[in-house]
Amino acid sequence: MERRDRLGIIADILDIAKDGVKKTEMMYKANLSFKQAQDYSKALTSCKLLYVNGNDGSVVYQTSEKGNEFVKRHRNLKGFLKA
Repeated sequence: MERRDRLGIIADILDIAKDGVKKTEMMYKANLSFKQAQDYSKALTSCKLLYVNGNDGSVVYQTSEKGNEFVKRHRNLKGFLKA
């Protein structure tokens, strides 16, 4: 398994959250510890790459348009570097 860098982890989180996700699901799907999930979700919301969508008292994280653009550019860069 390839080791991920910080930008790779961010891209994974944003890709996972494109349709909305709770923090626990984000944690498991992105293979993060609770502390990492806390830190990344806080950082990504403050950068406006994720936003919080609260339905009926639950916290759901969803990727913003800015976050979708980040994922797109990250994929392009990875493809460019592999070529």
